[in-house]
Amino acid sequence: TITSPVVITLFGNETAPPGGYNITKSGTSINTIIIQGNGAANTIVTAFGGQAIGVKTDAVFKIIGADYITLQNMKIQENSANTTTAVASNNMTEFGVGLFLTSATDGAQNNTIQNCTISMGSTYQNAIGIFSTSSSSSTNGALAATASTGTNSNNKIYGNTINNVAYGVYVISEPITSTINESG
Repeated sequence: TITSPVVITLFGNETAPPGGYNITKSGTSINTIIIQGNGAANTIVTAFGGQAIGVKTDAVFKIIGADYITLQNMKIQENSANTTTAVASNNMTEFGVGLFLTSATDGAQNNTIQNCTISMGSTYQNAIGIFSTSSSSSTNGALAATASTGTNSNNKIYGNTINNVAYGVYVISEPITSTINESG
C-alpha cells in the first residue's frame, strides 16, 4: 500500500528491459506515482536493443491497469540497434508509452504523460508515440473492457514533442454502451 506520494527521478540515461518497463502498481489521487527525468534533454530512456522478433506490443513504458502515474520530463526513444521493420520479423519498438487494461474491469486511468520528447522509428509502420487501448491486452491477447472501470479514462497528455513516428497519439476504446464509457 502506498501511504504517501512516490517520486522517482532519473538522473542518468536508462535502457528499458525487453518489451519495456511494465508499470502495474497504482497510486491514488492523493498518493500519486511520478517517474521523471532530469529534463527532457538531460534524461534519455531508450528502448531495449533487439526486441523479440515479430512481437507487436513492445514499448519503452507500459502502464498496465495502473492509475495515477505521471511520466514527465524525459526523452523516450527507439534503440538504434532495432532496424528490422517487416511486420512478421520486426525487432522494432511499437510504442514510446503504451496504456493497457489489465482486466476487463481494470483499465489504466488518471495517468499523465507530460513534457516528454518521444522519437521512435518512422520507417516502421507501427511506431506510435503514445498508444492507449482498452480493446486488447499488453501482450496483444483478446481482452476488452466490459465496464467503465476497464477503460483507459481520464488520461492526460500535455506538452509533449512527438516526432519520427508513424502515429503521434493513437487511442482505441471499446464502443460506448450503457455499461462502458471511456471518457476524459
